Amino acid sequence: MWPASLDAAILHVVDVEGPVPFQVLADRLLTAADVGRLGFRIRARIEGQLDQLHDAGDLVRCVDFFWAIGPLPGASFAGLGVRAREDPATRSCP
Repeated sequence: MWPASLDAAILHVVDVEGPVPFQVLADRLLTAADVGRLGFRIRARIEGQLDQLHDAGDLVRCVDFFWAIGPLPGASFAGLGVRAREDPATRSCP
């Protein structure tokens, strides 16, 4: 899987299901790629791409949960103690 397609797959899952824990995100990616299990190299590749997407401001990472940046009408994550999909300046954990 090339990085651009992995980025697109990650962003799609996070956009549709976020906030999403790492294991659920990884399961969705493995299913889409028709891969049976999450091995060390695959985990490292996914985590590396997640780090790059977070550093670029394309998604929020808080502990092991991820969500997209941008407007999400009607969503409330007040119980999580974080603000969902606001501006990139708020993309870190509280």
